[in-house]
Amino acid sequence: MEIGIIKSLLDFDRKHIWHPYTSMADPLTVYPVVSASGVRLFLADGRSLIDGISSWWTAIHGYNHPVLNEAAWNQIQAMSHVMFGGITHAPARELAALLIDITPEPLDRVFFCDSGSVSVEVAIKMAIQYWHALGKKDKKRLLTIGSGYHGDTFLAMSVCDPVEGMHTIFRGVLPEQFFADAPPCGFYDPWDERYIESFEKIIARHHESIAAAILEPIVQGAGGMRFYSPEYLARVRELCDRHGVLLILDEDSNRIRQNRNPLCLRACERKPGYHVSGKGHHRRIHDFRGDPGQQGNRRCHLGRPAGAVHARPNLYGQSSRLLDRRGQHAAAFVRAVEGCGLRHRRPASLRA
Repeated sequence: MEIGIIKSLLDFDRKHIWHPYTSMADPLTVYPVVSASGVRLFLADGRSLIDGISSWWTAIHGYNHPVLNEAAWNQIQAMSHVMFGGITHAPARELAALLIDITPEPLDRVFFCDSGSVSVEVAIKMAIQYWHALGKKDKKRLLTIGSGYHGDTFLAMSVCDPVEGMHTIFRGVLPEQFFADAPPCGFYDPWDERYIESFEKIIARHHESIAAAILEPIVQGAGGMRFYSPEYLARVRELCDRHGVLLILDEDSNRIRQNRNPLCLRACERKPGYHVSGKGHHRRIHDFRGDPGQQGNRRCHLGRPAGAVHARPNLYGQSSRLLDRRGQHAAAFVRAVEGCGLRHRRPASLRA
């Protein structure tokens, strides 16, 4: 691309486009990308960048993957999108069946959404509506833990960390929720009941006004990639059962493992009322699990055919062609890092 065209693109971008997580008045530098393949983004000026964040943890098989491209292309020839209200189609049915198959009973109902933040909003709305349908209209607040992050939409922001999070300027405007201390225990730490005291005190005192507890299971991503003890999650499940509080597990940023069992469901023997998952599917998907007799949601479902066919081969590396490419991308990433002169600890093995 010619230098003049690149400059024109960047000038327009700076004047008229507001990018995520940057200032409108003094924005950060942006890089004009013209194509992508594997772990690399190719810029308009001929340079390439290693995308070490995998497009915010969504491009888990690398860019421009032939299996995913083929699935999307084949579906687009028939239809790329139809509304999901009053309409269904085979790609949505097949993806929902796959999701149900890999989760244990009674998790057998699926609600599709277009983003992780929206899936959290829907889960919260469902929880509040559940208690409303049972005549318990006072149960409308939420309980969560410190160092958490659940998205940038309004209710999702209300359960993000109110002190260390990125939404502190909205304090006093967002609904006030209950916050227990962040789990102080590491993943391998011997369990001590003191770790759960803060959560236990709040739920015992305020359970009559709490509709649901929501937390990231085991791994708090934006809070610093904090791994906490699975026993903490199991105790949260027990306390929610004891005090009549629903449990929402927001696993959007934790890819479901290839052993066909979500990380949080392996760690928590008793299952959540609502399980939010997504980034590893290439399309965010909200798995609604609850009593359908008590539920009714008027949101427009986003079960896009093209997105559904993209997600199917992406889930759990079903295709050996996917796994082969992921192994290649991992090795390429290590070589690229070494080529930059960066020191790192070489892994004993590379696993797709």
